Amino acid sequence: MSKGTAIASNGVPEHLVRRNFWLCVGNGAIVSMGSAFFSFETVMAGLTFTLTGSTFLVGLVTAMATSCWLWPQLLVGNYIEHRPRKMPVYRFSVILRCCALVTMTAALWLFSDRPYVLYTILLLGTIGFATGGGICVIPFMDVLAKSIPPERRPMLMAWRRTLGGILGGVAGLLTLYVLSERSGLSYPTNYVILFTAGGLINFVAYACFLASHEPIEPVDTEQKSFLTFMRKGLAVFRSDRDFRNYFYFRLCLAVAYMSQTLLVPFAIVRFNTPLEATGLFAAGIAITGGVVSIFWGRVAQKLGEVPLFTLSSALAVVPCVFIAGLACLPEGHPLLQAAAPWSSWIVLGVFAALTAARQGIDMAGTLYMLVLPPAQSRPTYFAFMHSLSAPLMLSPMLAGWLAEHISFGAAFALSALAAVAMAGVSLRLRHR
Repeated sequence: MSKGTAIASNGVPEHLVRRNFWLCVGNGAIVSMGSAFFSFETVMAGLTFTLTGSTFLVGLVTAMATSCWLWPQLLVGNYIEHRPRKMPVYRFSVILRCCALVTMTAALWLFSDRPYVLYTILLLGTIGFATGGGICVIPFMDVLAKSIPPERRPMLMAWRRTLGGILGGVAGLLTLYVLSERSGLSYPTNYVILFTAGGLINFVAYACFLASHEPIEPVDTEQKSFLTFMRKGLAVFRSDRDFRNYFYFRLCLAVAYMSQTLLVPFAIVRFNTPLEATGLFAAGIAITGGVVSIFWGRVAQKLGEVPLFTLSSALAVVPCVFIAGLACLPEGHPLLQAAAPWSSWIVLGVFAALTAARQGIDMAGTLYMLVLPPAQSRPTYFAFMHSLSAPLMLSPMLAGWLAEHISFGAAFALSALAAVAMAGVSLRLRHR
């Protein structure tokens, strides 16, 4: 290290902190754009509902997208906790995710006239893509925690989400055009274009993070058995009250948001909303996420992550209760008839409000998990929190089952109750 080199508060040279900061921002912003082209909540939900006509199968895809990124984390945590360098594991995850996207894109060309075969391949591709995302989480968070000082993390998250919202909004509007009749593109060409664009852009995002510098921290280099690692994680759950309360919060969060995947099928069935509106919804989600992120970043910077949990959880209650009330109205109700011409904008508003709240919740959760564990136990904390949460991510399947066998109203009502409970649990979380 040359004489006069500025050192940040975490002991890393200032120029490397700045480099990692903006590469990490670029990674998050660009991946938001790429992922908007095949968004599982909107684009993929619309595609799979068109292919199968089943809300349960729509929920299954979304459940796999949200749960399969959690299952590998115990294995990854045990594998990398004793290793000084975590970036090679991130590199492997990039290969897996890119292969999954290529497979899904090829299937759209080859099996476009065989809907259930195509659905099966898309489901398997979703599982592979989500698994790759799960493998990358622990190395990503470990590198971030080592390289970015705590006081800069709120605005790093804010800039990732703000720029991601802008780029994702552009991608959503492009998706709206590609899926519309104005583009002149027919199925499956329109979806092939979307998946190809999303895959290429995501690869650029992954390359940004691979180019960042990984500082080396002292680690316990002894390789522990998987059983020892499991015992350590269970001991954390028993002894750390804050860890347990955050898990209970995530339980409520999963049920509160499980019905988000039903918004598109609900709009199609109840209001005959056109499929191309999924592009509008994707744009609204991305833009809203970007707009509110700077605000949430400032809240976290001034007040801390715990008040951010409370504020964003309270906000989530509003759209959950609203859409539950709308869905519980009997078919043909005057309010539903009056809402029909504005259905796309109503659903967009619900998506936007849920997204605004979720941005704050996710930002608070990331910041909380960065300060919750001791440095050498970071992989254990992340692996167990995410793995314990894995079954919760199957909740969209429950939402799809409720909608198919009881009613949309039943699914949305359960989510509304869980949102109220989540706001209550947020009051039990404490500063570390």
